[in-house]
Amino acid sequence: MSPQLDAFGIVVSDMARSLAFYRELGLEFPEGSENEGHVEAQLSGGMRYMLDTEDIAAGGKMHMEPMDAFWGQRYAQVQDPDGTVIDLYAALPEQQQS
Repeated sequence: MSPQLDAFGIVVSDMARSLAFYRELGLEFPEGSENEGHVEAQLSGGMRYMLDTEDIAAGGKMHMEPMDAFWGQRYAQVQDPDGTVIDLYAALPEQQQS
């Protein structure tokens, strides 16, 4: 049997701040998770996204401004409160792809 990836996680310095950030991106974490050391969000396709705490300092910010990419997507990058770069993208409407 070959291994299958069913979860991935990152270490965060401030759980409440990170939860607020990832909830803005659409991830759903259980209510009251702000004081936990480990939390998980279920992703489509059965994957889980996990956050674990560690005492480091960083702040969330824009990494790359949104742009209309030549491959047909609106694309941007943000950094979470710990500096991890997150890619955000969505298909461009047909009228914008010409």
